[in-house]
Formats: sequence, C-alpha cells, structure tokens
Amino acid sequence: MRFALLIFLPETPHYWIQKNNFEGALKSLKFYRTCTSDGMKIEAVEKEFESLKDAVLHVKKEEIKLSDFCKENLIIVHCQLIQMVMHRTRIQIFEIYSKK
Repeated sequence: MRFALLIFLPETPHYWIQKNNFEGALKSLKFYRTCTSDGMKIEAVEKEFESLKDAVLHVKKEEIKLSDFCKENLIIVHCQLIQMVMHRTRIQIFEIYSKK
C-alpha cells in the first residue's frame, strides 16, 4: 500500500537539477517544503534552491575518472593482499611444524 503512494510523489529537486530542469526542481522543492503563498517561506525555499542547484552543478562538473581512483588505492590493496597471503603462509607453516 505504501509503495503505491510513492507513485504520486514528484521527483526530487536533485533529480530535476541533474536533468537541467530548474523549474521542475523549484516546483518539487516547494512541494516537499509545503510552500504556500507565505512570502517568507517562499524566499527561504528559493534561497535553499539556489544553494542546492550550486552544489549539484558543482558535483556534476567534477568528473571522477577510474584512473584517479585506482592509482594509490590499487597499490594499497595489492600490498594488503600480499600481506594477507604471507600471513596465511606463516600460519600454515607454524601448523605443520606444531603437529610434529
């Protein structure tokens, strides 16, 4: 029943900003903030919308490449894997000699 109600909710402002539909984003934000004709509340929602738009567009400009992620992290992961294998090998050698 609850899932059926989700169909009637509008998309989030974040979604509309990513799609460059700023009117839809502002309308959606007003819906979620239950914005009425109160001037103070409309002004606050519009201010929040501008900061949200700036944040989403800033993140959208920042492209993350796989090579940026892999350079240092891949070396660290490989070192940890080697350490784990060496540790397991030491444990196995210890178990073999302790059984004798």
